[in-house]
Amino acid sequence: MAIPRTKPLEGVCSHCGRGITFPAELIGTSTACPHCGQTTELLLPQPEIAPTLPRRVIVWTLVAVLVLVSGLVASLVALNRAQRLATRQKLAEVAPAQSALPAEGAHATVPRGTEVDGFEVSTVQVEKPSTGGRAYAVGTVANRLDRPRKAVRIELDLFNATGQKVGVAMDSTPLIEPAGRWQFRAPVIVPEAVAAKLASVREQSPPPGP
Repeated sequence: MAIPRTKPLEGVCSHCGRGITFPAELIGTSTACPHCGQTTELLLPQPEIAPTLPRRVIVWTLVAVLVLVSGLVASLVALNRAQRLATRQKLAEVAPAQSALPAEGAHATVPRGTEVDGFEVSTVQVEKPSTGGRAYAVGTVANRLDRPRKAVRIELDLFNATGQKVGVAMDSTPLIEPAGRWQFRAPVIVPEAVAAKLASVREQSPPPGP
């Protein structure tokens, strides 16, 4: 009975790289290469290791990521631009109402040297402490008459940032000497008030007779 012959194997020379056909039972042995004559070991060629992902898939994935990042950046830029435009429009709408109101902490609504019935009223300011305490409308009332002014009372109209009246503030003093000055501090109990305007200043008691 004939012994079946094994199928020959194909290897490569480790020197010249050309193919060598040899019986399977000779695998692992050494022989002279029939092409270059160098001694080489009879081994099967190592299969090429294919990448886990095809190169085309990797390239398109990177392209998609770049497109997404570019779109996100463009969206953020557009959103920031829209927010700036909305803020600019809002400021433009509020500006006409605030044109007569200086910055907070120096809201001059009464011209310096306003005279009312022998009183001269200075600039009125709304002072708000940074600690969150009570605000005051402050200024000076000067007596321009040659007699004392008794029980003097000042009343101020309060306004918010849009110029709308939101309340009143008042203060009083028992006496202002001739040519004297009174530093008034009228408590402001309306939180949104940012400006004050003189409403009235007068003596609460009648002046003395001749």
